[in-house]
Amino acid sequence: MRDHIDEKRKPVEYWKERIEEAGFDIRSIRPDGFRIRCSDGSAFLRHSFIRRAFLGPWESVVPEALKIQVFSLIEERLNQEAASSGSLEMSVPLACFDCEKG
Repeated sequence: MRDHIDEKRKPVEYWKERIEEAGFDIRSIRPDGFRIRCSDGSAFLRHSFIRRAFLGPWESVVPEALKIQVFSLIEERLNQEAASSGSLEMSVPLACFDCEKG
């Protein structure tokens, strides 16, 4: 999971160094984020952003023979959580860099 997190969400400092190495001056950095809100776990797991950005790496940590069983259980539990709280939310962190070529 650490590899997945590092691949998908490098620390702000990592990007700051890469941007400066590329010859840009950073005027500001705004750490921010957004939320994905779904009616239930089924909608969450089928959301295009979740499928494109997260589902593949999540599936890669589960042995092939257990994927259907494991993800069915995850979906069921997410559905239960959504039923008790009214929806399902996931926060996605991001950072915006305001830069100009030095």
